[in-house]
Amino acid sequence: MQINSNGNYGFQDFGAMKKSQFKGLDLLCVNTFKAPIEKYNSNSDLQNWASKKLVTDVFSKDLEGRTPRVTIERKSVMENWKDFLSNAKTISAAAGLVIMSSIFGKLSPKNDDVPPPLNEEALNKTLQQVSENPNANFQKSYLKTLKNEIIGFDIDNYTGWIKIPSKDNDEANYEKNLEKLKLLSSSSWCTKASGADTHLMRGNFHIYYDKGQPKLGVQMSYPDEIDEIQGVENDFSVPANYYDVMNNFIKENHLSLSDKADDTMYRTKQHIRDLKLAQESLKEDINNKNYTNILKYFNIERTENPDGTAVLSAYHDYIDYKTLGIDVQDMLKDVVEIKGDCDLRKAKITDLSNLKTIGGFADFTDSQISNLSNLKSIGLGAIFKNSNVKELNSLESCPNLNVSYSEIKELPNFKDGKVTSDKDVKLPLLK
Repeated sequence: MQINSNGNYGFQDFGAMKKSQFKGLDLLCVNTFKAPIEKYNSNSDLQNWASKKLVTDVFSKDLEGRTPRVTIERKSVMENWKDFLSNAKTISAAAGLVIMSSIFGKLSPKNDDVPPPLNEEALNKTLQQVSENPNANFQKSYLKTLKNEIIGFDIDNYTGWIKIPSKDNDEANYEKNLEKLKLLSSSSWCTKASGADTHLMRGNFHIYYDKGQPKLGVQMSYPDEIDEIQGVENDFSVPANYYDVMNNFIKENHLSLSDKADDTMYRTKQHIRDLKLAQESLKEDINNKNYTNILKYFNIERTENPDGTAVLSAYHDYIDYKTLGIDVQDMLKDVVEIKGDCDLRKAKITDLSNLKTIGGFADFTDSQISNLSNLKSIGLGAIFKNSNVKELNSLESCPNLNVSYSEIKELPNFKDGKVTSDKDVKLPLLK
């Protein structure tokens, strides 16, 4: 594939080509990117246009991830794809644009996603599939084909354990097993990227899949000892609904646990006990949506103002409210003030538009909250790393406001406090 970066297409006396004159990947490129085919005389005009778009929109893409490890891995994968396509004589620029945009298009500094590795067999099969069906999703088709090539079976609806042997146990297939581990891992695990190498050096790795999705990761240190257990949240915990799966795996394989793995299982068991106790104690209050009593059970005081709005003493998500059948969005919709600390890390709710004041420290790391439109003051400090918050237009004061790795770009009413931001975040309206 020849990549033209000078943008000199030589368009003169344009004809008006129609979609019916394009086929396969060229047609998919035209449909996906709205190529200006009414200006084209021939297919070569499309290839020139796609070649320039590859350079400007894909090859120059910022590949920064949430961690340096992810950034390095993304750049490495990009170089492999780029080198391959630059020397691939049978792949057109239009096809290259479809491929690279699909593979790299959804990367963001807010996530840990690493693009799938290049596998020529899987790529050729996918190109054939997509050529025959121009409406196909290239990325989904490639990932499915890649998994089938590397894993050996269709994993989309698979439920069960998958073992990836360590380097010591299968050195001949180490590189293939490395790609398998990256491919099968949850996007939140370090094994999704360059960390896979370290883990397969340590021992075998087991992943539990449920209906085509990774749910548990188990790192072995010895043939019969588990060193580490991870759920999809990557917080050294087992989701409550997979505790029995994990426990059965341990018993059926007669495995021992390291202190770290034993602590994970113990904390999960305690968490399940706390959930059951809360369900029994709060059954009536949950049914009646008595949020004052519910929050009091978790040591949070809730008081109502005369206008029906609410004030909380603090807020935290230390237990899974959703599992208890509690609608957190509904529970917090009338809250205008949180007097103490506010821990909303990884919160799934999206709207806190009535909240005006937080008296303590606020942590919105990895939160899905996007609306804090009336928040005016934060008493001690706040972190918005990788949150969905894009605007804090009403915020006036916060002693230590950290908006690094967030989408917050301006603070039009901020008057009092220190702001920390990473190199890519500008606050032009700061006063």
